Amino acid sequence: LLFTATIADSGFQCPKVRFGKTELQMPIVTCGGMRIQTTFLPDTIKLLAPNPSRVLKSACQENLKATIRRCFKVGINHIETARGYGTSEYQLAQALSELITDGEIKRSDFILQTKLPVRPREEFIKSWERSWEQIGDAVGYIDLLGFHVVSTKEGIDSVLSDDEDGIMAFVEELKAQGKIRHIGFSTHGTASNIMKLINSNKFEYVNLHCHYFGDYHAEGTMNEYNNQQGNKAAVARALELDMGVFLISPLDKGG
Repeated sequence: LLFTATIADSGFQCPKVRFGKTELQMPIVTCGGMRIQTTFLPDTIKLLAPNPSRVLKSACQENLKATIRRCFKVGINHIETARGYGTSEYQLAQALSELITDGEIKRSDFILQTKLPVRPREEFIKSWERSWEQIGDAVGYIDLLGFHVVSTKEGIDSVLSDDEDGIMAFVEELKAQGKIRHIGFSTHGTASNIMKLINSNKFEYVNLHCHYFGDYHAEGTMNEYNNQQGNKAAVARALELDMGVFLISPLDKGG
């Protein structure tokens, strides 16, 4: 804490880079919300779900808000969460809403990203409605909406479908309505599956693993694009298509 306080007090600002065709200026280190929450228990199981009003009045919520405030102070203004991260989504939305209301930040000061699981259309819409219920009134719109963990053949076929009743068509309609700004995907799949998604040219950005010590599932998978292993070729191809490239857990989730 002393170290981070010293950085914040020094006036340091995290460098930012252009995030591909989104044209967003993305900090090179961002604030991932997977571990910033009260619980991973899903709100879809009412028997297990914590009371939201109690969560939002908890010491955990105050700590979360302080964390977000500190991030903004050092220029880390990309906040990332997901429907599957327990209470993270609505806790972050509430904290951001309060900071806006209190005049500490403006909506244009930050980039909010959330992700939805790939499901049949009706289930996907229900997930979206729950996310929008928690985020829409709080902050107005979602900058980056991603299909979450698109890794299997079935998941890939679902998101790449041109069916008018498909989930991609639904998300594109959300974009036309101004509820979301940019469409992407996250993945833990093999390098060949990731390359198929990238080569579709349907997405503006990708969240994937590509680190000095390996690429998780994609490591060791020969990539047909240029016969390299892992996700290096996928990253290169995404950049060729001017996609934003977001590396998952580069700091090992803070561990």
